[in-house]
Amino acid sequence: MAEVESGPHRCQIEAENASGDIEFCHVPRYLFYIMEELLSNSARAAAQREEGPSGSAIKVSLCADDSQVVIRISDRAGGIPSSCASKVWSYVYTTAADAPHGGQRRHSLPGPWAVCEDSPVAGRGIGLPLCRLYALYLGGSLHLMNLPGLGVDAYLFLNRIEPQDALDSLQC
Repeated sequence: MAEVESGPHRCQIEAENASGDIEFCHVPRYLFYIMEELLSNSARAAAQREEGPSGSAIKVSLCADDSQVVIRISDRAGGIPSSCASKVWSYVYTTAADAPHGGQRRHSLPGPWAVCEDSPVAGRGIGLPLCRLYALYLGGSLHLMNLPGLGVDAYLFLNRIEPQDALDSLQC
């Protein structure tokens, strides 16, 4: 979250956790990518609306029960225009062309997967569809709730798996 807060579209991120300490087995690389993409999209939308850090914050909510973990990212950046809403899952649709650096993020330090350069896919319309594929790969799902004129809520559902169950499933 700190990388997005201090990135090219500065923003304020508020986090809430209604479930207390949450531990679950996951693949950090994919979870990091999904979270960074969703937060960056919200930050860019807020900056384009000229609310930036002084405007309404992006809210990240985390909750869980025995079977799943849910992360909600909620912005109040005006939502996705109805004319574009059906295109957000397309691999060729992007609104990042007018963003600084062509929509690419500038990494000053290596990320969790040791990427120091700009992402080669940033600004090419691959972000949200790839996030949804990663969520499906992890056994979960990603949904967007567009509130035209208000904002977007992104819901990431991740199924819990027990580490021992995962290890047992690998043995023949």
